[in-house]
Amino acid sequence: MTAFGLFPALTAGLQTVPDTLPSTLRNVTRVSRWLFQVPQSVQIMGAIVGVLLGTALAIWTIRNRRPIWERLRGSSRPAQATVGLFLAGVVLVGAWSGTSTWNYMQHSNDFCTSCHVMDDAFERFNMSEHSELNCHDCHTQKISESARQLYLWVAERPGAISPHNPVANQVCASCHIVADPDSTWQRISATAGHRVHLESDSLPMRDLQCVSCHGAQVHRFVPTRETCGQSDCHASETTSVQLNGMSSDTLAIHCTMCHQFTAPVEENADRVASFGRLRPGADECQSCHEMEDVITRFEVEETGHEAACGSCHKPHTQADPSMAFETCTSAGCHDEPAEESPFHRDEHADVEGCQSCHDAHAWTAPIRCSACHSDIPDGVGGT
Repeated sequence: MTAFGLFPALTAGLQTVPDTLPSTLRNVTRVSRWLFQVPQSVQIMGAIVGVLLGTALAIWTIRNRRPIWERLRGSSRPAQATVGLFLAGVVLVGAWSGTSTWNYMQHSNDFCTSCHVMDDAFERFNMSEHSELNCHDCHTQKISESARQLYLWVAERPGAISPHNPVANQVCASCHIVADPDSTWQRISATAGHRVHLESDSLPMRDLQCVSCHGAQVHRFVPTRETCGQSDCHASETTSVQLNGMSSDTLAIHCTMCHQFTAPVEENADRVASFGRLRPGADECQSCHEMEDVITRFEVEETGHEAACGSCHKPHTQADPSMAFETCTSAGCHDEPAEESPFHRDEHADVEGCQSCHDAHAWTAPIRCSACHSDIPDGVGGT
C-alpha cells in the first residue's frame, strides 16, 4: 500500500464519530476507531514500538532512580513543587483517561461496533426492540477474554464474527421474567410456547437456550420460519404446510401465525395445558380472509362439533381441504358411524366418503336419496 493509499485508511476512523456520544468520549472514540481500522502492519508495528519504548523508559528510570532522587532533593522548593504538581497532573490525567476509556469500552455500543464485521449485526440490533440497551447488558465476559478477542482481531483480521460469549438464559430472564410484568414480554414464563419448550425434558429441547431460537442470526431476535426447523422436533420435511393455498412453497406463513407461541397460560399451568394452547383455534383460522365466509356456516353449538378446526383439518399433511373428511372416522369422534344412526348401516356403510351425503361445516346431511336411488318416483327424497 502506497503512502497515498495508506493515509485514507489511517484517517477513516477519525471521521465517523456519532454526535450522540458525550463530548468527553468523542476523542477516545476517534482514537479507538483509528486503532481498530488502521492496517494490520501498522497495528503490529505500533504495538511493538509501544512495548519497546515503555520497557526502555522503565529500565532507564529504575537504573537512574538514585541520581533522579538526589537531583530532586537538591533542587529549590519551587522546583520541587513544580515537579510535584506535574506528577500529580500526570496521575490525574491518567486516572481520568483510564476511567473514561474503561467506561467507553464497557458502556458504549460505539466501542463494540468499531469492528467492521459488526456493521450488519448492529444494524439489525438498532432495528430491534433491544436498541436502547448497551451491548454489555447482555454480553459480559472476563478481561482476559476481551484481551483474547483483541489479539485475534489484530493477528487474524477475521471477516466474520465467530461464536463468542453466548448469552445465558439467566440474562434473558432478568428482563423477560419479572415479578410485576406490564407486558407479555416481561412474563414469558406464563406463555404457552415458552413453557412447552423451556420445561421439556425431551432430548432435542433439553438445556434449550433462548438464543437457539432468538439468535439464530446475530441480533435478529424475532425467530424465522427456519428457526422452528432447527431441531428434530420440527424438521421442515414433516412440518411444512401442504394445504393448497397455504403451502410453504407459495405463501411464507410463519409458524406463529397459527401456533400462538405467546398465548397466556397460568403461572402454575402444567406442560400439557400449555401445549393445548399452542393448537390453532378458530380465531387463528379466521385470521385468513378466505375463511370468513366458511366459518359463518360453522355453528358449533347447533351441530355438536365443538372441536377446534385442527381436529379435522391437518394443513401439514392434507394437500386439499376436502381431505378433512378423512378425519371423521380417525379423530376419535365418529369411529363407528354405524352406531350413529340407521342411515350409516347396511348398504349406506359402503358409500364412498362422508362427503357423499354431508356438506362441509353444515354437517346435517340434506335428504338426497334420489342422487343414488334413481328408481324413486319424482317428489320423493328431494332436498
